[in-house]
Amino acid sequence: MSKVDSSKPDAQFPQAMHPAYAQYADDEISLVDLAKILIARKVWFFVVFALVVIMSGVFALTKRPQLPVPLSDNPTLAFTTLIAIGYKTPTVFIEPMASVHTLIEDAYSIKARIDKPEFENLVLDISYESRGSINQEGSNILRMITLGKLDQHETISAFHRAVAEPLIARHQQLADEIKQQQGQASNQELSQVTSTSLAATANPLPLIKSSTGPGISPKLILALGIVLGLMLG
Repeated sequence: MSKVDSSKPDAQFPQAMHPAYAQYADDEISLVDLAKILIARKVWFFVVFALVVIMSGVFALTKRPQLPVPLSDNPTLAFTTLIAIGYKTPTVFIEPMASVHTLIEDAYSIKARIDKPEFENLVLDISYESRGSINQEGSNILRMITLGKLDQHETISAFHRAVAEPLIARHQQLADEIKQQQGQASNQELSQVTSTSLAATANPLPLIKSSTGPGISPKLILALGIVLGLMLG
């Protein structure tokens, strides 16, 4: 009797695959199947891509550019006066900026409006770069701004001078007192004391505002539309 070789698989019965290999075979997609899927969906891809690109192009072409608002014949201007605050030493202001701001807002501007009724409706905005001394970042410039029309230039200039002149006189007096106290010092040290002065008086500066701010470039809109179409397709 011949012996049956049990090591060889029986061709009459299918052999079971290893579980891990069977799972891999089920998940595997051939390139042919993938190509068939892409071909079947090519119409949908081109339709979505074309629609998105067309919509982006129409929006980019119809979008109006953002232009500055043109000035009128009698525009509102920012009349700006610059006051250079002096120094009592090379590193310290003759008077702190905060104190100067308070004097102008609560004393000099109020007195100017009381003395001359034509100043009553003029609004004064005061600003400065806050710092304690020359060694810190900032500047010694204090700004006074009043909004108005060009035909108000003379009135606003007079208002700003009426506010600034008492401050300049006060600081000149402080500088003289400091120099008197330093009477025994050298001329070089005395020359370091500087008083406050006007750098500009009621300089009319235009106010130009854009209608809606900076816009988006039409080219950028079209490029984004192409990318979005590729993603959706």
